[in-house]
Amino acid sequence: MGPAGSKVVDPTFGTTILRITDFANSGSNNCKSGYHYHPNFNQNGTRVLATCNGWMMQYNFDPVNFTASGGTKLAVSPDGGGVYGFIYWADKAGADVDDIYATSNGTDRLYKYNVRTGAWTLIFDPVARGVLTGGDHLN
Repeated sequence: MGPAGSKVVDPTFGTTILRITDFANSGSNNCKSGYHYHPNFNQNGTRVLATCNGWMMQYNFDPVNFTASGGTKLAVSPDGGGVYGFIYWADKAGADVDDIYATSNGTDRLYKYNVRTGAWTLIFDPVARGVLTGGDHLN
């Protein structure tokens, strides 16, 4: 398969497959889909996530023209943890399609992160609420 942006047609099913990641737009030769952990696409299908060497990458997706662009590494959370914990796109009606809900690695705080604005909002702190104590982690 060619570089990111290239398309091939599956010879058995006739489905067009779009390559979204490559080293040039992710800095990694090890990108994968986390579909078995979280939805890859946001609510309106205009953004897609990939995991590249342990970091979450967000790409813009054009479902009409079947193209992808970008390749933005999701920022480190305000408490210094990575955002490769539990990650979910907001999927309820009326939710901002650019919001991701994620736990911060190492603190288990739940944040809302807007990929368009880069703004973080703390939603829930299990230690401050007394749900977790010394060394416990959410699973």
